[in-house]
Amino acid sequence: MATASWKPIYASRPVTRRRFLAGSASLAGAAAILACGGEGGSNTRLETSVERKPGAILYTRDSYQWPDETSGAVDGGVYPGYVDTDNTAGFDPYLGASAMTISTDPYEFLLRPNYGPGIKPGTDAHNERIAHLAQSYEVSGDNATFTFKLRRGVKFHPVAPVNGREMTIEDWRESSKRFMEIHPNSPNWNEVVDKVEFPDAQTMVVKAKFPYFPFLIRMIDEDFTFTIMPKELHEDGKLAATTPIGTNYRMLDKYLPSATQEYKRFDGYWQGKPYIDRWNLPIIPEYANRYSQFMAKNIHSFIPKMTEALKVHQEAPEALMIANVQRDGIPRAIFGKWEAATAPWGDPRVRIAMHRSINWPGILDFMTGKDKFSAAGIEVDTVFTTHVPAEANYWLDPRKSELGQESENYLYNVAEAKKLVAAAGQPDGFELPLVAQTTSAGTDVWTLYLDEARKGGVVMLVPEMMQNRTAYLDRTTRTAEFKGMQWFSGGSTHGDVDYVLFRNYHSSGQASAYTNPKLDQLIDSSRRAVSWEKRLPILRDIQLEAARLWPVQLGEHGFSDWRFEWPWLHNANQQPYQYWLGQDMPRRNG
Repeated sequence: MATASWKPIYASRPVTRRRFLAGSASLAGAAAILACGGEGGSNTRLETSVERKPGAILYTRDSYQWPDETSGAVDGGVYPGYVDTDNTAGFDPYLGASAMTISTDPYEFLLRPNYGPGIKPGTDAHNERIAHLAQSYEVSGDNATFTFKLRRGVKFHPVAPVNGREMTIEDWRESSKRFMEIHPNSPNWNEVVDKVEFPDAQTMVVKAKFPYFPFLIRMIDEDFTFTIMPKELHEDGKLAATTPIGTNYRMLDKYLPSATQEYKRFDGYWQGKPYIDRWNLPIIPEYANRYSQFMAKNIHSFIPKMTEALKVHQEAPEALMIANVQRDGIPRAIFGKWEAATAPWGDPRVRIAMHRSINWPGILDFMTGKDKFSAAGIEVDTVFTTHVPAEANYWLDPRKSELGQESENYLYNVAEAKKLVAAAGQPDGFELPLVAQTTSAGTDVWTLYLDEARKGGVVMLVPEMMQNRTAYLDRTTRTAEFKGMQWFSGGSTHGDVDYVLFRNYHSSGQASAYTNPKLDQLIDSSRRAVSWEKRLPILRDIQLEAARLWPVQLGEHGFSDWRFEWPWLHNANQQPYQYWLGQDMPRRNG
């Protein structure tokens, strides 16, 4: 098997060489000091913890063990955060904004996920959906009718023309109607839902076109369902685009493009008044600036490059070092529908060869600096990427040959990749348009992937860059109306694997280029399953068929990034309105 050649190529580039050497030096230096205990020190290594104390090394998978700190809560304070990208899509969440942005932040769903102290991930309690803006919900025995009751006493933000009035069923009605009419992700909902009825002033009834097992799971997913906006905003699109008015615990107080976003607490929040007074979020796109602001304690958190995490831990020894890995994700790139059948990559052998020619395990080791962390006594949590999330109750591991001979399709082997493209009539390789946002170019993964593709000699990538995010999503992720392959997305399955299975692997999916009748039948069966027990074997069969068809291209293996936080925030494993700031926080009042 050929050895990786991208390390010297990567290091030879002027800009990335500095990043590479700086990261390598910081890792090596940190590991050496940690292993030796510094000058004249002991041979102690770093230890992980489940207690959020200064300097602790934590994993979010253990956050359910963090205690409830409400009894010691102190009111007031200004949270010093940041955002790394400016708002370019306006304030209307129904016009295609992504999750966790200035346009979606004021609004809430009917249900919410269940998390907090004592609620362990993967348990039945954790998988439950909690009534939120809905007071309660019921499900019919055939998983085809879903009834939601309005929660009384929920008020909108005191902003004209809504002026803090109480939420009514008319807000639900107009939200569902406008979502189905204009939201870019409404096809996901409309494909499942037959009709939405409002039999009285307290009730909304959703009737599905067929029994749909994942419905409640996906009722927290912006790519499937709607948040609640006041009817006044639905009646005036210009108002919705300029004035966010929701029910959430904080409301926008100030927005300066390219400068800052500031929020103030909503004292009339239906779950209770938040503890924190204000949230100041300056827009800081530059990595070096974020780092310097964090070290000066002007912002609460910072996410460094993996290669610099140990160095940051040395330089900020009192900060919490928190690892988070996305286990429900499938980092993937969809293929475009244009010329999908006639292009060289229309042959599944070619799509498989593309994956096998990329040294993803080597890229993982390089990106994580895994050996250096191990030397320091720190585990780097990783996830092997396949066509379904690595959920323990149904995932099949190719490294253990759990998919039979199809397991090989996921494993790096350039020689076998070249045999596959030769058998498909492309012995000299082929050109492939790679559609991406301009923000992707120059990232470490971008550089490594393009270098690895050149080395493999299977595919010659021709980048086509797009600047506007909404236009990019409309062309690629939401419709697949292009030729070639898009750049890899972050890969979340938004709560349930059906998001990806139907959207990208089914012939009726919103953005699917490569499907077949067998995969359609399996996905349909998964959606109609009456229980998890009935669904699990179907999901395993879907993995086997996806390994043969290769409907999307797979990206990097998942790994935990490290987020550093000053130990000022309490109740960090609860709902955000329950967060509070410690009295020892510097400049607590701004």
